[in-house]
Amino acid sequence: MSNLTLERSASSSAAVFAAFPLVQKSRPAAEIVTPAKPHQTIRYAAEELQRWIAEITGATLPLVEKQDPSKKQIVLALKPAQFAADVKKLTGNDGYAVRKKGKTLYLIASCPKGILNAVYKMLFKNTDIIWARPNEKDGTFFSKDPDLKLKE
Repeated sequence: MSNLTLERSASSSAAVFAAFPLVQKSRPAAEIVTPAKPHQTIRYAAEELQRWIAEITGATLPLVEKQDPSKKQIVLALKPAQFAADVKKLTGNDGYAVRKKGKTLYLIASCPKGILNAVYKMLFKNTDIIWARPNEKDGTFFSKDPDLKLKE
């Protein structure tokens, strides 16, 4: 399966749910969940998600290791058993899927690079961020948004 196909399926599934608030009035409205001992690429993906949300909103989402169904959370999930059909489709590539269950948004992949791809695509589709050059000072552009919601 090509990345384009996976991207389309991830985008269409993500568009089905109502807006998922990450930050409200520059205050965290969600958490980022990683495994207790994540692969370094997954750790980096979580830190990038946290960093760019903070840059855009002024709020730093907490990084946690435990899921809590009573809280809004973004779970960076590598091969989660509860989404075995998605994992099977993603095996052998660095694509990803996005699924929502209750208050939890799952970024699913079969390899760590897929999680990083999901984070960057989610930021790209839900903000106006542009990474124009590798030089952060002169090459990254975005508008501030104290009320960031994921819509796609």
